[in-house]
Amino acid sequence: MFKVMINHKVCDMSPSCGGIDVCPTGAFFWDEENEKIGYDESKCIGCGACAKECPVAQAIRLARTEVEAEQIQAEYDADPRRAEDLFIDRYGGDIVLTKATPSEKVMDLVRETPGLVVMELNNYDLIRCLLMSIPMKELFAGRQWTHVKVIDPGTELLAELGNPEITALAFFRDGKQIGIIEGYFENVESERGVLESKIRKILDK
Repeated sequence: MFKVMINHKVCDMSPSCGGIDVCPTGAFFWDEENEKIGYDESKCIGCGACAKECPVAQAIRLARTEVEAEQIQAEYDADPRRAEDLFIDRYGGDIVLTKATPSEKVMDLVRETPGLVVMELNNYDLIRCLLMSIPMKELFAGRQWTHVKVIDPGTELLAELGNPEITALAFFRDGKQIGIIEGYFENVESERGVLESKIRKILDK
């Protein structure tokens, strides 16, 4: 058996889904009548092209056995994410800035914001990697914090922060920088544990 399974919690249900474009048999298609992605199991040849092409956080997966289908469904049921959360992580934040914002204005804003500020540094070339990253709201659940996202930060801002590798998280408390974490961490248990440990070390200083 072959069965394409869609995680409807995170799928953005776009008619321009890449999975539709690469399906060689039309088994995976845009259902105009119901305005959602459709799947015709009788046409599926199990190539897995749709799952490989999916641009949204493993929203499409291919099950090859009933047991595998049950396992995937259990993972989908336990997934706490929502499509809107992923869009916020990719493109949003409490404050969103770009390299067009002068470095001094970015730093003035951070210094004038009381409490904990987490500055996320990213660029458009790497924005897709956030599809598989850990949602920021989960990392800082239970804390009062302000999320500042800077997309394509300029060289002056990076220099002021110590020239971190992008992607990075810079931490400020009451206007003072208290730490920085560089690199990308995928949303898997091992990497999540490492990142959460790094965050605790900074915030518990």
